[in-house]
Amino acid sequence: MTSTTAFSGLQKRLFKIAIFSAKTWVALVQKALYLLSFGEFPPFVSTSVLLQKDNQVLVIDRTDGKGFGLPGGFVRLHEKTEDAARREAREETGLEVEIRDVFAVLSGKRRGTRLGAVDIVYSARITGGRIRDSIEGQCRWVGIDTAPERMAFDYADVLEKISQQLPE
Repeated sequence: MTSTTAFSGLQKRLFKIAIFSAKTWVALVQKALYLLSFGEFPPFVSTSVLLQKDNQVLVIDRTDGKGFGLPGGFVRLHEKTEDAARREAREETGLEVEIRDVFAVLSGKRRGTRLGAVDIVYSARITGGRIRDSIEGQCRWVGIDTAPERMAFDYADVLEKISQQLPE
């Protein structure tokens, strides 16, 4: 039992090193694209899924240390944005979701990157699956009013929009 625990600790450390290395390569590629395009590289398209329960929202406590993010990611070539949102929700949370509608669109340069993105945030409801952590981070339900200071990218704007819609 002790060797299994030690092995899992070693696996976790190796995994964090691998993630750090991958994130470093992504940052280098972003810098190269930015320089090669003279700062005119077009934005990437990504999707995010907003899952709410009472006054809480499901977030991913990101392994890269950037804070909380909504489940989501980049849209693949020839993939519909709705399909990308469902895929990313399944990959990052283990949950099957039904897309309801577009909740917000975030655009511009993402904090912590050199490249721009257009992020379509869909509101959705859970239809199946079991919540689980993923390579991206740990799933957590957090209060809408307690999470903004820890949100990655521009997701605090999404929480602000939610809080404005809550009944007084």
